[in-house]
Amino acid sequence: MRSGLLIGLLFTSGVLLGQSLSSVAPDSAYKKLTKWYQGKVGEEDASLYTGSLYPMISKSRYTHQFFEARSWGSGDLKLKGTWHFDVPMAFDLSNQQLIIKHPDLGRRDGIALNMGNVDEFILHDHHFMRLDNDQVFDLLHEGKSVSLLAYRTKDEKPKDGGTVYDQDDSYYTWNNSNGELKQLRGKGDLESLTSKDIKILSKELKKTKKAKLQLSNEEATVNFMKYFDEAINQ
Repeated sequence: MRSGLLIGLLFTSGVLLGQSLSSVAPDSAYKKLTKWYQGKVGEEDASLYTGSLYPMISKSRYTHQFFEARSWGSGDLKLKGTWHFDVPMAFDLSNQQLIIKHPDLGRRDGIALNMGNVDEFILHDHHFMRLDNDQVFDLLHEGKSVSLLAYRTKDEKPKDGGTVYDQDDSYYTWNNSNGELKQLRGKGDLESLTSKDIKILSKELKKTKKAKLQLSNEEATVNFMKYFDEAINQ
């Protein structure tokens, strides 16, 4: 787990303090209308393809630096306030770089976007948001008072004369009332989010909801934070 990354900082870029994290998720009707409009005005926007060339290669034979898959995935991208849909893209976790497929289908490389222009994107059913400059977080659960995010990286390491990429995920809470982002290392980090006794509350959630904070298990962590948010709002 990464310690010391952005702990306790307040962010104003991309997300307004005291508001919930996510923008209004585009529904199918909005996507259809936007794609129709772009087709009418000839706007499969040149600004989308602004960036440097990115060779889609991996130094590792059996691992790779990308989120979920080595190949392109179809995703939705909000760039400088404008949504683009069904964009072939990949997210390089090692360099925290979003890449889109080159529009020339004869090329195998991609285009590395300026991350300062990326507001958010949805890829492999995960919703990533840029909270401050190039810091991109995966929104795992948006609660009424507390939301849960993951910061995902891949570390490049030498092994057996070659290179491997190991994924390293760390978890953060977002306080919806004041916009505070804080790393979640254990139950003690939840104390500032409620006046309730954390030990007692954790025992209750384990007994009634079978929910336990287990940072080595992402599904269990998401489940726990969902019930934790519900409990502190009762």
